[in-house]
Amino acid sequence: MPQTQRISRNNTTIAHRPNGGYAVTLHSTVIVKFDGANVTLNTGGWNTATTRNRMNQVANQFHNGSWRVSMSKGKPSLRTKAGVFQFDRTVTFDINTGLVQNTNTGA
Repeated sequence: MPQTQRISRNNTTIAHRPNGGYAVTLHSTVIVKFDGANVTLNTGGWNTATTRNRMNQVANQFHNGSWRVSMSKGKPSLRTKAGVFQFDRTVTFDINTGLVQNTNTGA
């Protein structure tokens, strides 16, 4: 079982922004963006265990595990304190409330 507490450096980079935000890239896809208030998750069409694992590592390392991504009925599923939300490709949510602001398929 892969470790989930810290972001793996394998094929993954973190770019910190001056506003306190960051972007996490897996291979060439930005999978997590944080702007100080909102988190955007993006599978980039690569709905793999590795992508979900990196997203969860970000949640644990930067957000004390306040959200989590898993699979439900063949789709990625985001769990926050506001509930569980399925998404196809991207989802944006408020880090404080956990409320989803936007989802799309990216098609």
